Amino acid sequence: MQPVTESRSPSAETVPAEVSPAGGIRPLQPPARRRGRIALWVVVAGGAVAAAAFLLNRGRITPAQPAPAAIRTVAVRSGTLERTLRLVGQTAAERSVELRAPNLRGRRGRGDFRMLIQDLVPSGSRVSKGDVVASFDPMYQQIYLDDERAQRINAEAVLDKNRAAYELRLQSHRQEIRAAQAEIEKAAHDLKTMPVRSAIEAAKLQLAYEEARATYERLLKETPLVEASAMADVDRARLEVEEALVEERRAQANLDRMNVRAPINGVAIVSEVFHAGERKQIQVGDQLRRGQPYMQIVDLDSIIVQATANQVDAETLRLNAPARVYFDAFPDLVLPARLDSIGPLAKSFGQRPDFVAQVPVRLTLEKQDPRVIPNLSVGADVILATEESEGIVPREAVFYDPESQQPYAFVKTPDGWEKRELELGLSNHIAVAVRSGLSEGDIVAAEMPNGAF
Repeated sequence: MQPVTESRSPSAETVPAEVSPAGGIRPLQPPARRRGRIALWVVVAGGAVAAAAFLLNRGRITPAQPAPAAIRTVAVRSGTLERTLRLVGQTAAERSVELRAPNLRGRRGRGDFRMLIQDLVPSGSRVSKGDVVASFDPMYQQIYLDDERAQRINAEAVLDKNRAAYELRLQSHRQEIRAAQAEIEKAAHDLKTMPVRSAIEAAKLQLAYEEARATYERLLKETPLVEASAMADVDRARLEVEEALVEERRAQANLDRMNVRAPINGVAIVSEVFHAGERKQIQVGDQLRRGQPYMQIVDLDSIIVQATANQVDAETLRLNAPARVYFDAFPDLVLPARLDSIGPLAKSFGQRPDFVAQVPVRLTLEKQDPRVIPNLSVGADVILATEESEGIVPREAVFYDPESQQPYAFVKTPDGWEKRELELGLSNHIAVAVRSGLSEGDIVAAEMPNGAF
């Protein structure tokens, strides 16, 4: 076997060889080149670590720094400031009439007092004063009137008869008196014959004379009694005539009540009743009992507001104070009103305890609207005081010195917040009028600025 030789070039360095795992022989790397490659790998690895750290830091979410809180501000305005008191209540008609079934009068044993509705205006109809709005069947009252008229005619006939009997009895009694007076005169003439008469006959003549005088005197004394007795029959008959006349007038009045006329101008509202377990509106053909309400006529031009005020607030109310009325049924409707009356006594309502008392008040609407009807829920702002001011700000924009209670405000300027002392005027629950210290258009802080003293 030939020995393995390695040729050399004159300029090449001698490089030691190493045995490969496969059994071959490969030359060894020079030490300088290995160190360079290692350094390169170190640089590459360091760059990769730096890039990974950069990407990792870039992907992280860093918390945002809190921005400085903004101060709420408001602009000073000018105008009219009002102090009001809110009341709640409902509408009502100042002029309204409730129509009830006629209270028919008379002797119940003689007449039929049934009341059947014969005609009735529709509910919601507008009626004028004097219009017939309802009528009842007049047949029963006409029959009753005819009966009472016949009773009155009969009583008048009895009166005429008793008057004639009175005159006849008086004339008869006077005739008896004249006859008794004639008997006295005859007995007096007979007494003149006593001298020629026997004692017995003379005694008889004397007794006859005395009897005639006694009869005459008795008849004279009975004259007032006879007149009174005869007049009693006449008076009794006269009373019967008057009673019959009263009953006839009642029957006529009952008949006149069968046609009911509207006493005022307004809207007719027919009442409702329970019938056969359900609520229904009264209609033609129904039979009513006397005094039963069946219709209400409401004058829509006289709508007022009935409200209540807490007993604590009642002392701030004044008569003729202006107000604004708001309607829950019509949010866009606002009507002017005026405080018309304040109740003299406070009282509790509903289930509230006695110490929670309300004072009833009434407001008169100064303007009417056809949509407004009774029994609508409303709210009313009664204007207690007003003030014209060039500077009106919310109450939260006014601060007070804890020691002197001097009011002040913070006004925004180019250099920052400026503290200004104020002179206040009228205030309400929302805003306050500033008489000095602010002008229209100034921007003021609605809360304490940071770092303010």
